[in-house]
Amino acid sequence: MSDADCLFCRRFEGLEPDPGGAILETALVRAQHAALPAGSYAVYLGWLIVTPLRHVTSLADLTEDEAVEMGRMRTRLSTALRESTAEHVYASVIGDQVPHVHEHVIARWPDTPAEHRGPMRVLEWPGAPRMNEQGLELFAERLRSRLASD
Repeated sequence: MSDADCLFCRRFEGLEPDPGGAILETALVRAQHAALPAGSYAVYLGWLIVTPLRHVTSLADLTEDEAVEMGRMRTRLSTALRESTAEHVYASVIGDQVPHVHEHVIARWPDTPAEHRGPMRVLEWPGAPRMNEQGLELFAERLRSRLASD
């Protein structure tokens, strides 16, 4: 089931750009790198999104299988980020800005200042590692390769 107005559903159906593509995907859940915010030239390195493929607007509406698969995927992604030198990995479901359940898995890289530690605070750090769309594609490919060897 999908929603024609939903950004994630439109991406899954190939109707919206999907920079980096799926890093991991199962029959129920997909992980990808966050796309560049509108009007931005770069995105925070290691900001991943885990999303059920079925259009669901609340955690309470996930099936047990979807919830379990999201948890497994989050753990695999966190491990891959830590192996990529992240010193910490945050995971959170933080709101309803996009009406499709999604979980943020966000790397915190070494040398992150204390005042920018926290799942959203690292994204606000002016000196944070960022990448353009080409870098996003390369980073996603490296994570796919790392995860394929698990």
